[in-house]
Amino acid sequence: MCTARLHQCPFCIDTHAELTRIAGHGEIDPDDPGSARPQLRAVRRFLELTSLTPDRSNAAEATADLADVPEHALQDALRVNLVWNIVKRLANAFGFTLREGQLHSGTCALHCFGYRFPSFLLSDGPAAGHGDAVADLRRSVLEAPATTDPALRAAAMAGEPLPEPWQSYARTVRAASYRITEADMDRLIDDGCSEDQIFEVTVAAAVGAALHSFDTGRNALARMTAG
Repeated sequence: MCTARLHQCPFCIDTHAELTRIAGHGEIDPDDPGSARPQLRAVRRFLELTSLTPDRSNAAEATADLADVPEHALQDALRVNLVWNIVKRLANAFGFTLREGQLHSGTCALHCFGYRFPSFLLSDGPAAGHGDAVADLRRSVLEAPATTDPALRAAAMAGEPLPEPWQSYARTVRAASYRITEADMDRLIDDGCSEDQIFEVTVAAAVGAALHSFDTGRNALARMTAG
């Protein structure tokens, strides 16, 4: 829910507030994130720091209050945060909307079946390869069959300079996806970009930004564990 608010994603803010109500059994008030227990607030702060400022994140500051949180819980939190840092950007870019009746049924299903890496991010690639979902995600974006050049996807994923019209668009996906409008999509189409190309560059930019935050958090935890 806090990741949704961080990315200012209206679709996800609504769905994750509902999910918090369902999964929290009254323990957490979605309108008051401070109602969570101290360990969860510490994890949330850690994820916010690594997501907001991964280049400037201070490892000592980010992990200052995590001593009482089991390491496996922190690793799980990083993986869940990775998924939703991607999904929020895609939801904003492609204008996800809720259909009537979906809010409760959809979030109930998500709670029952658990979090999964969205299958559409891994489509057309090997179902497994490295034995690790994060490694497979990287590999899929860079190596799976696609309409765009691998070098273009790699640059979008790494946040490197791109030829226009991709540069300004990919930068917005990474830094402020909530600012993307239908007019931005129309400009890409007018410039000769296909819908498949737009989807692939959007996914590459979203995955790259999310992985950067994930790697920052993982490295901070490694330093904390090493003392």
